[in-house]
Order: sequence, then C-alpha cells, then structure tokens
Amino acid sequence: MIQNLGVNEDDPLAWRDTSKSAEERAKLLVNAMTFDEKVNTVQGHVFPGALTWTGATEAIKRLKVPRVRYQDGPQGFRMNIHWGTSTSWPSILTFSQTWDEELTEQWGKLMGKEFKDKGAAVQLGPGMNLMRNGVNGRDFEYMPGEDPHIGARLVAPLIKGIQSNGIMANMKHYVNNEQETHRWGQSANIDERTQYEIYYPPF
Repeated sequence: MIQNLGVNEDDPLAWRDTSKSAEERAKLLVNAMTFDEKVNTVQGHVFPGALTWTGATEAIKRLKVPRVRYQDGPQGFRMNIHWGTSTSWPSILTFSQTWDEELTEQWGKLMGKEFKDKGAAVQLGPGMNLMRNGVNGRDFEYMPGEDPHIGARLVAPLIKGIQSNGIMANMKHYVNNEQETHRWGQSANIDERTQYEIYYPPF
C-alpha cells in the first residue's frame, strides 16, 4: 500500500526544471515522492535483469525518474553483464605509482565512458583505502597504496574523468575498511589524529 507522506500535489514534475539548482530540484523530487518510492530508492528493487548489476533502483514512471544502475568497480566494468567486452585496465594501484594527474584523469574518462555506454549510472569506484595490511587481497583496488598523500592528490582528477561522462563515481570503501579478514566483525576504533593524518586524506 502506497502512503502519500510528503507528496507535493502542486506539480510533481517541477523537479525536472533545469533552471533550478540541483539542491532545489532534489528537494522538489523528494517532496513529490511517496513513502514507498523513497524506500525503494534507498534499498534498491529487483526487476528482470537486476541481478546482472551490482545494484539498481526501479524507475518512478509517474515522476519520470529513470532506473539507476550501479556497477562495480574501481578497476573497470565488472563482467557479470556484457561478458567478454570489458577493457582490462592496469590496476588502480599501478596508476597511482605514476603520480600523473593528467593520465589518471584520461583513464577516468575512458573508464567512465565504458560504464555509461553499457548502461550504468554509477561506477562503484574509485577505491580509496590505504594499504595498511600487505596481505589484504584487495590492495590492488586502492589508489593510495601506503601513501595517503598520493591518494588525496590523484582522486580528484580520476573522479573528474569518470564523471565527465554524466555518471556518478562512488568512492569506496569508506574509511577504516582496510582488510578482508574478519571484515564484518573487526574493531575499527582509531584515534582522531591518526584518522585525519592517515585515513581521511584520500576521502
């Protein structure tokens, strides 16, 4: 049952007015959505073909909100859809070792274009965690390596490149998620100075 909590009955399509700021449009859209539409947007929705994407939302046809598809990952388009067609890029850790902002932005543009062309609206990347554990099986996915400074320096051009294609980049995996072993139960309590000097800079 749809609950009409917070629904704007005046003009439900006012959010599509591009003369308004992004913040104004977002507020108008949220006000026009029903409770169920809001819930479906934040939890995702299963539709035919949804399992071929890392995540997705259902379209809201009455508000002309398109379906949003999310796809991994920080290294390029994950092949659980479009088998055999994804570009095999060098690892993000390899790009970080170049210290080359222009090259990194160009890579972002090419990678973002591939995501866009294959129907994704969000690229689940770049990976911005630090290599604090040398045997973490996902170290190759993270730009900073052991250096928060290089991560902070190169993330901006990489995201700029990805988003130049009209898709969103999603920096991950939020701070203090640097190991796979016991990842669901380990303690991530870290003092404030260490957070600001080591873990936060790339983000």
